[in-house]
Amino acid sequence: MSYSVGTPPFQVYGILDTASNLNWLQCKPCNSCYNQTSPIFDPSKSSSYKNISCSSRTCKSMEDTSCSSDGDACQYTLDYGNGIDTHGDLSEETLTLDSAFGSFVSFPKIVIGCGHNNGEPTYNGPNSGVIGFESGDTSLIKQLGSSIGGKFSYCLIDEHNSKSNRSSKLNFGDDAIVTGDNVFSTPIVKMIGNRQKDHY
Repeated sequence: MSYSVGTPPFQVYGILDTASNLNWLQCKPCNSCYNQTSPIFDPSKSSSYKNISCSSRTCKSMEDTSCSSDGDACQYTLDYGNGIDTHGDLSEETLTLDSAFGSFVSFPKIVIGCGHNNGEPTYNGPNSGVIGFESGDTSLIKQLGSSIGGKFSYCLIDEHNSKSNRSSKLNFGDDAIVTGDNVFSTPIVKMIGNRQKDHY
């Protein structure tokens, strides 16, 4: 998924993950980072970047957080259990998305993880990190909130039969309802039980 963070906007690429909540990306300084072929985000060059305090409700509501050595910044650790993990600063930042109308839409104060120590993801290349699409408080879907009515869809092109350089489309809000000839939809439903309250 292509999106931008910061002010001015800095383009990055994230793996859309419907099985996790936290949005995170690799950040400079990278103490231990995987090989990312696209430029790495530098929070010191963004005027809208802000570390989240250790005493904040957001920090206290997340699992596996701790305080930085100076006791002020909230630090997160997330282990996906398959060799992928990330550790860094929990922060607020402006997130910008492309619009279907050719313009850009910006959302201030989106909670993101600024990862300084990150394990190798399944997908390499320009990937900067992960975009969490679960239903928990830090997921992108929950944070965009009423502006999208909690609705999203992604329309996948057939990569094996496509002769063009088209991209799959991700839609939010009213545009998330996909109809038309030769369109097949699979709804995403909330998981019940199994102690996975945010899972689909």
